[in-house]
Amino acid sequence: MQVSLGIVAGGDLERRFSSGGSRSQAGAAVFRVTARVLCAPRYGGPSLHGRNNGTLDGTLIHFDQTAFGASASNSMDTNGYVFVPKGCANGHSCGLVVAFHGCLQTQADIGTKFITEAGINAWADSNDIVVLYPFAVQSTSATAYNPNGCWDWWGYDDPNYALKSGTQISIVYKMVQRVMGQ
Repeated sequence: MQVSLGIVAGGDLERRFSSGGSRSQAGAAVFRVTARVLCAPRYGGPSLHGRNNGTLDGTLIHFDQTAFGASASNSMDTNGYVFVPKGCANGHSCGLVVAFHGCLQTQADIGTKFITEAGINAWADSNDIVVLYPFAVQSTSATAYNPNGCWDWWGYDDPNYALKSGTQISIVYKMVQRVMGQ
């Protein structure tokens, strides 16, 4: 499948690959988006179709993040998810969005509400965009002090957090590579 990459990040202000996946009904929430995929018309890309406000045709698939290097020692959950629109599953050329939850939005805090209520899947479903949902976890260890379950934006886990070689981002990149078939 051909994929273009964008990023969606849920932040504190919004606080309000295997099997066993379930379909989800997406609700409404505010989220920040980088321009590349979801704001494509402004940057010369194709226009988006309206969001699917009905039952989603895509599938939400649970996967084991430890297969990519995730562990409590790097403040990453064992569980991740990927939403695959029906068109993508049927071989259409699709986009890819990586959706990072905000602080206090871990699965221990809110379950899968970030996935099911942020509204990302409703847009992805009608626009052939695969959505990757990696998850961080809370940690109070001396090596990765992260009591709010934030992604490593400031170096609590790795001083190279902002580089491609950073622990968490390199793990997420391995997930992206798997989704892209590399």
